[in-house]
Amino acid sequence: MTNPGEKARANARAQVRKVAAKRAGQFGEKLLEPYLKIAEKLAQVELHTAELKQAEALFKAQAAQAAMETTKRTGEKLVQQAASVVRPTTALRPTVVDQEDGCWSASYGDVQGVGPTPETACQDFDRKWLGKDEL
Repeated sequence: MTNPGEKARANARAQVRKVAAKRAGQFGEKLLEPYLKIAEKLAQVELHTAELKQAEALFKAQAAQAAMETTKRTGEKLVQQAASVVRPTTALRPTVVDQEDGCWSASYGDVQGVGPTPETACQDFDRKWLGKDEL
């Protein structure tokens, strides 16, 4: 497939050559060269116009993609924030303690979660509090 700019350039040259050939018959061959120079400049302008249109389309596509990515990330952050608000650990604030054996425990009342890090202990606490101990 040909580049749209090159196609526009070829069309402009062909048009000007037709006109130049007609004029050359009327006014002589001396007019042919200026017409060809004009055709070349016109073709360059049309080529740049086509390139600008391609660049603009690419920019719009990239801007739309960036907007979609930002929206997706924002949505994911909102879901994470909402999930953290409804966690029992967030609402109840269990006591988190580093035990002597390198494990951590998160306890509130008679429910206790344990794990190698404070976060895993809190996750275990959440599962037990919600009755999902088998997970």
